[in-house]
Amino acid sequence: MEKNLLENEKVSVIIPVYKVEAYIRECLDSVIHQTYENLEIILIDDGSPDQCGQICDEYAGRDSRIQVIHKENEGVSAARNTGIDMATGTYIIFADSDDVLHEQMVETYLRYVDGKQLVLCDHISDMEKTKQVDRRSFMELFIRDYVNPPYNKIYETRIIKEHQIHFPENKNLGEDLIFNLNYMQASRQSYFIIHAPLYYYRPGREGSLSNSVRRDLF
Repeated sequence: MEKNLLENEKVSVIIPVYKVEAYIRECLDSVIHQTYENLEIILIDDGSPDQCGQICDEYAGRDSRIQVIHKENEGVSAARNTGIDMATGTYIIFADSDDVLHEQMVETYLRYVDGKQLVLCDHISDMEKTKQVDRRSFMELFIRDYVNPPYNKIYETRIIKEHQIHFPENKNLGEDLIFNLNYMQASRQSYFIIHAPLYYYRPGREGSLSNSVRRDLF
């Protein structure tokens, strides 16, 4: 059955930017060409030493939905937190600046999010491999692929701000998992998994935290 689309809700897309000059245009094109257009796109230039800052400004000059913040490098958690503080949308989506969103990602989220505090989708890379799944690896895959990453989810801004949920800035690993666990504890409501690959992440890039998992959690 066709789900209702929340047509008038603004969605804030928060994108930290650092040393992704070769990929950022592809990422930004995938965001500005979403089939759902009521977006607030917040780009946090985290003191990137390459041309990323200029590229962000270029896109902001072409699309009035884009806001760019240039700041000193403090890491991805601080950059995301800056975006959270700026966000005015009903919902928040995080994206990494070297990844790509399916053009219907936001629209699809909004067909299912009504009445739920967390909706998430499958995400894929070009290096997916079949894994032998035992209990240990199943839990690891579930946390890595569904609980841990912030980029395959849509969050309710009200919950984040009322409960002052931010990414920890004093840790090297585990910030994403802590943020998501705090959010799920605060919301205490239902969630829904969209089994469609709506987010394409780029694994293995130097400096990327996309595949980081706290091994001591298992």
